[in-house]
Amino acid sequence: MSHHPRQLWSVSWVRKEDGSDQKAFAENDIIASFENGADAVVLINEFCPLSELESVISECRKRFPDKCLGVNYLGDEKDPYGVFESFRLAHVYGLQLVWTDFSGVEAQSDKPTLDLVKVREKQPESVFYASGVHFKYAKPTPSQPSLEEAALRALGFVDGVITTGEATSKACSPDKARRLKNAVGNYPIGLASGVDAENVNEYLEWVDFFLVASSIQDPDRRFIGKNIKTLADAIHSY
Repeated sequence: MSHHPRQLWSVSWVRKEDGSDQKAFAENDIIASFENGADAVVLINEFCPLSELESVISECRKRFPDKCLGVNYLGDEKDPYGVFESFRLAHVYGLQLVWTDFSGVEAQSDKPTLDLVKVREKQPESVFYASGVHFKYAKPTPSQPSLEEAALRALGFVDGVITTGEATSKACSPDKARRLKNAVGNYPIGLASGVDAENVNEYLEWVDFFLVASSIQDPDRRFIGKNIKTLADAIHSY
């Protein structure tokens, strides 16, 4: 992985589309990302089965054996948080990053309790695992902890703590990023929604890595090289 003080992780969607070549789309996203300064690419599934995501990851790893790649499997009935299948994929295909939306430190009304000790035991040694607190689309129980408390609960179970704005393409307030960083100190934090080249400077003081999709995609959700470069240059200028 790059050693930039601040990093751009571009997020490439593996989509469920009849007749489309998802492997070719993902490969093109990976090429566009690294040619234009991204530090990593994370593959995430969108309404497609685990088998399709795994097939794309397998082919992409063969094509790009030395690139920094990651996965976010969004989960299923057997693995509601997607963390254990994400770990398996990372182990099998030599992925360096795993991202999941929900770290399990906040109870979710639509998900069972996550065994955090088991998560830590299953994490491959070579994988950087980042997961969310106060994440978009969460369905917390009434006893939801504050942002700061949730972040502190996550320490030791994740390698990086991520938060978001209220929805896809909606950035969180800079104050939320500041509060998160102040809570965890030198622990890495990430931001996973709404970041673009125009607003990224508002977060660079506090955020260590940015997971970005919408602002670097065209209407078909494929990557635009110049958008990646502009954002990567802004992030790496810190």
